[in-house]
Order: sequence, then C-alpha cells, then structure tokens
Amino acid sequence: MMSQVLKPSAGSILASIQKTVKHTAYKVNCVTAD
Repeated sequence: MMSQVLKPSAGSILASIQKTVKHTAYKVNCVTAD
C-alpha cells in the first residue's frame, strides 16, 4: 500500500526537480552568454 501511494508523489517530485534544474541551467547559460 505505502509504495503505491509514494510512487506518484516521488514522480512529481522528480519532475519538479528536473524543471528547477532546467530553469537554473537556462539562467546560468544566459549569465554566461553575457
């Protein structure tokens, strides 16, 4: 039961982390381009 409940939330956490990493990398690229 627990793993079934945790799996979706873990997936969404990973997705938000990936989004944040992409956004941060984009910011860094813009600063480096300057």
